[in-house]
Amino acid sequence: MPSSTATLPTKEITVGTTTIMVELATDQTEDEQGLSGRASLPQGRGLLMAFAQDGDWGIWMKDMLFPIDILFISENGSVVSIDANVSPDTYPQAFYPPLAVRYVLELPAGYAAAHNIVADSKFDLSSI
Repeated sequence: MPSSTATLPTKEITVGTTTIMVELATDQTEDEQGLSGRASLPQGRGLLMAFAQDGDWGIWMKDMLFPIDILFISENGSVVSIDANVSPDTYPQAFYPPLAVRYVLELPAGYAAAHNIVADSKFDLSSI
């Protein structure tokens, strides 16, 4: 099973009054690894994939051990769509945004709803 990606650089991002500590996937290998192989993701933490250009980036649950919320975010930080409570047993299905996005944020399942993060919520990604 893949090893943990806990050595990724971290940054704080905000949406409304909520601050999330995200690990940054910085290359294609880290994007593909995502959260695979990890036992869990603590509340208030996430994994942010920042791509060099907008695209219809697909996310799958390969080797995932827990459910997550998948947020697709535009270049200006607006949430385009959310796939909530995505279970590991959905693999090999992939999840795609309805239009091209620059960022994908993976959060613990239920985190988006618990913090009122919805489509059109706006993240401050200026620290990225």
